[in-house]
Amino acid sequence: MTRYLLDTNIVIYILKNDTGVMNLISRYSGALFFISIVTWIETLGGSFHHGKNIHELAHTLEVFYRIPIHEKIAILSANLIQSSALKKQKLRFQDTVIAATAITENIPLITNNPKDFRHFKGLKIISPN
Repeated sequence: MTRYLLDTNIVIYILKNDTGVMNLISRYSGALFFISIVTWIETLGGSFHHGKNIHELAHTLEVFYRIPIHEKIAILSANLIQSSALKKQKLRFQDTVIAATAITENIPLITNNPKDFRHFKGLKIISPN
């Protein structure tokens, strides 16, 4: 079965029932959709924006498989952070962990912000744009 990792912005657009994102997701019917634990935390942290409390939103997010940060993801994240610092690149911690999750698990990342992930070699990106 085909698997995809959803970036936080895609999850937020799904919660808002965004037509463009919903059309993109519908192209992958039958696929398994995953989120990083980082996406789960970011989305829950912004729950007040969606008119839900954290517990309601956590229940809603149960439709996605969550990938925890295990040792391989943590080590790749640390390596990416170090190499970006040496290159004087500014990468967001959350994006780095999400990218490391996709790379480690060999899952394409669906994101509405592909530019945020352009520095990550080996990362397969799908964007509705």
